[in-house]
Amino acid sequence: MAGITNPIVSTAEVQTITVDATGGTFTVTWNGATTSALAFNVSAATFTTEMDAITDDAGDCVVTGGPGAAGGGTPYTLTWAAKKGNVPAPTTDATSLTGGAGTAAVATSTAGVSALADPWLSVGAHTSPTHVIPDQGDWQWCMMEVAAWMAGEAWTDDPANVSPVIAQVCKTLNDTLPDATRQELKDYLVVAPDGVIDTVDAGKETTRKLMCTDWLVRTFLPLWFDAAGMTDEADELAALPSIVSALDADETIAVVAAAGMAARAVSDYAWSDLDWASLPGDGRADHPITGDFFPFLWPDLTTDYDFDMLDTAQRCARGAAYSSDGSDDGQAAWDAARRAAKAAAWDAADLVKALAWDSTRASPSPWLGVTGGTDADEDAVGLAAWQAARDAVLAAVTNGTLARDTYDVYDVRFAAWLAYLEADDGENPAQVAYDAAVETAGVILAGVAADVWTSLQSLLDDLCSA
Repeated sequence: MAGITNPIVSTAEVQTITVDATGGTFTVTWNGATTSALAFNVSAATFTTEMDAITDDAGDCVVTGGPGAAGGGTPYTLTWAAKKGNVPAPTTDATSLTGGAGTAAVATSTAGVSALADPWLSVGAHTSPTHVIPDQGDWQWCMMEVAAWMAGEAWTDDPANVSPVIAQVCKTLNDTLPDATRQELKDYLVVAPDGVIDTVDAGKETTRKLMCTDWLVRTFLPLWFDAAGMTDEADELAALPSIVSALDADETIAVVAAAGMAARAVSDYAWSDLDWASLPGDGRADHPITGDFFPFLWPDLTTDYDFDMLDTAQRCARGAAYSSDGSDDGQAAWDAARRAAKAAAWDAADLVKALAWDSTRASPSPWLGVTGGTDADEDAVGLAAWQAARDAVLAAVTNGTLARDTYDVYDVRFAAWLAYLEADDGENPAQVAYDAAVETAGVILAGVAADVWTSLQSLLDDLCSA
């Protein structure tokens, strides 16, 4: 086992001073400075104040425990700030103590360790740094490069001390999470079973692939289908047999593909070229721009848009002109905004690309088609999952289910359309519409993305402890 050669988290030094006396005083000396005389039963608070006077900064050493007594009483515990790392033990002068053994014995219970780096994790692989001090000069890290460095290996993003399957999952997380959330991955840079270091075991790799595939099919995909309002498909995926020892690739791919086809149908309908004002019956009521839903939104909309613009929006919803003189076609405005929204929705699907597509082409793939399966099996499962997840994302941002749950977030088409109508003179209305659609897609999908991250944390915990 490699263990950890280069820690990234400081360990606080902890020392004890056991005073065996019934009277008198003693002093403590550290780094050439000496406290005032301390009573044999000095309070921990007073002891801390005296240590503040002889250390570099107040709070460098906090004293708890005590008091001294015949036989040693309760030892005083000196806990040093973690930033101090390894701290030389203080010395004591017990010549003025009386009773008992007349001693003030010092011992170190935990040796401090100075962190050599507190890495800021960034996307992608990086070249080996030339500066000798970590986190200075040209040092840049991804999670796996830190894991290799911590184990004292040569610079690499494929560390020998981390399970290849776990490494691929970690790379995917490292490269897809937002900057702030990515830093939480440092919690896993500890030795197994709590972390990824020293997880290499060839006999467990197939089990880990099956665990990843089970998560991909029965947890990851249902999250996105639920977000799209396609609960039947989500339930069918979640109800597939647990993939823990083997996988019927044909059955699994068939269910995933069927769910994906349903999602594609929903998203294709949402982007169809129908004039919304002509949608029949309940179809109109299902869309925020037409039917009864628009008036229902009116109170919330008036906080963000002025009355004239909303009046224009309603005229456009009926296929009328959006300029007051009737010179502009409302349907043309909708078509232009819809094109911008469609581009934004497609870009939003990148949320699932790395997990369900790019990682399939990693070596090794974290997914397994069948026990002892071939690359073709892995590609088939990964490809089917990617297509299904992508179409579920497109459906989620266009079918309005999440928007109608709250009545304060609108689907990407509605957001793009309203933004297009209120674009200022000199602005590119298509760009304004795209930006509004991107923002709205982010709001709609934020909760799902957070759930995916939470489920991935659980998966990573299980992979490390497998």
